[in-house]
Amino acid sequence: MFDPSSVTDSLSAVLTQAISESQTFGGDSPPVSARHPREPRASDTELNVFLFRLGWDMHTSNGPVSRDSTPGPTLPSARLPFAANLWYLISAQSKTSSVREQQLLGVVMQCLYDNPRIQLSAETSDHPRVEPRHASVTPELLGVDELSAIWRALQAPLRAATVYRVSTNVED
Repeated sequence: MFDPSSVTDSLSAVLTQAISESQTFGGDSPPVSARHPREPRASDTELNVFLFRLGWDMHTSNGPVSRDSTPGPTLPSARLPFAANLWYLISAQSKTSSVREQQLLGVVMQCLYDNPRIQLSAETSDHPRVEPRHASVTPELLGVDELSAIWRALQAPLRAATVYRVSTNVED
């Protein structure tokens, strides 16, 4: 079973570490939250990593993999690994400073530029699961109209944000 929350947790952990190691924030690291962006903040400044869209990779969904390209009897086909795409709206909010919001988004963008492939946390449970081990992180360029439509759908005020697509690939 694929668990999207493990991807969110891993992405949040990577960002939390980058913020705490940042010279900008040092020991005063704002928390990272995956709550709905409209939910009240617990602290003055907060980074929000909100999963707003989930889908499968259309290029690898349910397609057969040919094991042999020679003419003659065909071998049974194997299925491609399950691949999912998760889109995250990453925004920063501060009760007191728009500068801190922009600095926080700068740290995030630098972190994800430096780490385009992240290690996903291992699932620990009594039931064995086939989970992805890595994910690639890619910035998605959305226009103002698309971003404002997302904020309108979330019923939250428009603010500075960036969107990233995280792609996983579960191999048997």
